[in-house]
Amino acid sequence: MFPQGALAGCAPVFIGYTAISKDVDLTLLFLCLLITIWIPLHVWSLMISHRDDYKQAGIKYFPISLEVKDSVKILPVLAILLFAASIALYYEGDFDLIYLLTACIMGILTVLSTARLIYGKLSSASWKIYKLTAFPYLGILFLAMVLDKWLL
Repeated sequence: MFPQGALAGCAPVFIGYTAISKDVDLTLLFLCLLITIWIPLHVWSLMISHRDDYKQAGIKYFPISLEVKDSVKILPVLAILLFAASIALYYEGDFDLIYLLTACIMGILTVLSTARLIYGKLSSASWKIYKLTAFPYLGILFLAMVLDKWLL
């Protein structure tokens, strides 16, 4: 399954990375993997939060096409994959402690938030996941990458 928007989501990182490094390597591929996993987690949490609006508009693809109790089960899996990709990026990208701590904190917060979605009030819990992934997750992670390379 290749999420819609993965190519467009990865394009800025791909262009910026290759402009600086002049190389396509595993670090870049892990960055793109991180974004590719992040996109459905981010978008689907919004769609679950506003499920009725999407159904009224005639949207029929996942996660709207499934029952809420079934569609929310995929979000913790995506959160775990996202966490794993961020840790793999730590090893492949030759990052130091700033990035590792940030990736762990953001990963744990995201996994816990998605786990709460299964047991909590769905619309408010999925909205919180959307807000966590809207800027903070990738923004803070990329900031940690920059600070890690700049300061250490």
